[in-house]
Amino acid sequence: MAPALALAAELAATPGADPAEHFTVSTAVQGPGGVVLYLHHRAQAAWLLPGGHLDTADGSLLAAAERELAEETGIRTAVAVGELPLEFFRYVSRLTGSTAYHARFRHTVDPLPDCRLQESEVTAARWIPLAELTDRRLRERLTGPGPDAAVGRGSASMSG
Repeated sequence: MAPALALAAELAATPGADPAEHFTVSTAVQGPGGVVLYLHHRAQAAWLLPGGHLDTADGSLLAAAERELAEETGIRTAVAVGELPLEFFRYVSRLTGSTAYHARFRHTVDPLPDCRLQESEVTAARWIPLAELTDRRLRERLTGPGPDAAVGRGSASMSG
């Protein structure tokens, strides 16, 4: 079992633990030419990939990422590139100060779909060319081998 899924299963089986408190997910949605979808999130006042916290009803981390994508953008036609996360890392939330884990997935769309934004959480959407991504690690992962080749590990700081 992949480390992210094993950890999620362990937390789900721990009495009193709420996986939604400990895990966040996102998905890098790539369109034709490699453009990547970013959303301007209200709570963080920042441009981020579509994503959010796990719900207790989510059957997997991938299912949570796809649910968040559909909720925030209305996109239901994105195709997952593999079943494993593109990246999996631990981070300290800038909003709460607590430690959490994040699974980032990769999806593709062709052609670019219209976005129906969840206005309570998202104010705008933008397709950014790969060359303009400021997150060098994400840019390298999106141009490298697929997520089933290796699950990234490490620590990061991000909003959540």
